[in-house]
Amino acid sequence: MRAPRMIVLLSCFAFGVARAEEKKEWEHSAELSLLLTSGNTEISTFGVGGASAYKPDPWAVKAKANYLRSSDSGLKKAESFEAELRGERKLSEPLSIFVLANYLKNQFSGFNDRFGAETGANYLLLKQEAHELSTELGVGVIKENRTDNTIQNFVTGRIGARYAWRFSENGEFSTQTSFIENFQTTRDWRIRNVNSVTAILTSVLSLKASFAVEHLNTPVMGKKKTDTTTTIALVAKF
Repeated sequence: MRAPRMIVLLSCFAFGVARAEEKKEWEHSAELSLLLTSGNTEISTFGVGGASAYKPDPWAVKAKANYLRSSDSGLKKAESFEAELRGERKLSEPLSIFVLANYLKNQFSGFNDRFGAETGANYLLLKQEAHELSTELGVGVIKENRTDNTIQNFVTGRIGARYAWRFSENGEFSTQTSFIENFQTTRDWRIRNVNSVTAILTSVLSLKASFAVEHLNTPVMGKKKTDTTTTIALVAKF
């Protein structure tokens, strides 16, 4: 299966580069989620993800990938794979610029493949011990290979915001929202929101619960406008 192979390749790449560097400028994380039910229904959900960041100030390079599969009585019900590579350069304490590339495969939402690239700026509005708020603006391009045998290429504009609240020594809440406008077909706007609560268990392990909503105002033919995903995952940071 191509998605797991891509995760392995990204992980090997991050590990190989990390071994080549001796500086303590790397951050890594990996997460695993698993849900099994039996009895009247046999439903299983499996998720795996990983991220690496290299931060030689004022630069930062980040890579992440996530794979999720859900099945009912052995039949695949949902499957998705997404990956992103992002480079940033800090211009001042609150302002940075970035360029990124991303990929999504989710046939149950109507996408055989979706490729995107974007450049823009991020501004840190608030940074305190317990609170952090940032916003960013970007312009980019998207190419979509859809399950209804159509292909779309268009220019996008995006505005996003992220807020994080450290409500206790071992707990954090975060929410991230993006609004994307399709400049070719303005009614084809999209919204993505991800809310997460993290409980720190040890210096390495955390438990994270997240709820994601993705809305496409003009969905792929035969698909609904809104998808939601709820996950509970064990996260390791090293």
